[in-house]
This record gives sequence, structure tokens and C-alpha cells, in this order.
Amino acid sequence: MRSDNPEWPPIVLVFQGTAKQGDALLTKLWPDAPLIADPDQTFWKALDVQRAPFRELFGLKVWMAGLRSFLRGHFIGKPVGDPLLAPAAFLVHGGKVQWRFTPEHAGDLAGEEELTAALGA
Repeated sequence: MRSDNPEWPPIVLVFQGTAKQGDALLTKLWPDAPLIADPDQTFWKALDVQRAPFRELFGLKVWMAGLRSFLRGHFIGKPVGDPLLAPAAFLVHGGKVQWRFTPEHAGDLAGEEELTAALGA
């Protein structure tokens, strides 16, 4: 999701690989987003992101989300980092987590409504 809303704070992407790996992937998808390379998963550990259960990574809803993504021209690449970590999104302000989105499954994304509500809270 791109932040085209000028009222939102800047979005920073944290990537489990090296800066070179992140640049190779994410500059194509979102060239303006700042990227933090975190191959040691320091951010994930600090934010207590756990490995996802099997159904959250390989269940029917994940396959359906993958099919939608494939039909939009996105393909599965070589995993970088720990592909079994659960996806998550956070709103961090003043060094504290103000909001956390824990998706139902690996293909679930925080929508604009959830982000707008979190920013307004």
C-alpha cells in the first residue's frame, strides 16, 4: 500500500534481508519508501513478531490471495530472511507501538480504513 495521504506520517519498510536485496526488490515496487535492512531481525524480535502457524501461511485464504496477486502480475520469488515469520504492520510514534495489525493470514493486508482509524486514535 502506498501512502498518498498527506496527513499520514511517512511509511518506512523494514526488510529481513540486506540493503542490496531490499533495493533490488522494493525500489521496483515503491521507490520513494525509506527502507531499513534488518537481516538479524532486530525489529521483528523487538516487536515480538512470532512464526505463523501453518494455516496462516498455507491455508485456502493464503492461496486465494496468492492467486489474486499472481493475476496482478506479482510472482513468488526466492525467500529472504525467515519466510515463516507472521506478517505484521505497526504504527510507532515516540518510540512506542501505538497500533499493531496482526493479519488473519499471510495474504491479509491492513486496509486504508484500519490505518486511517489507527492514525486518528
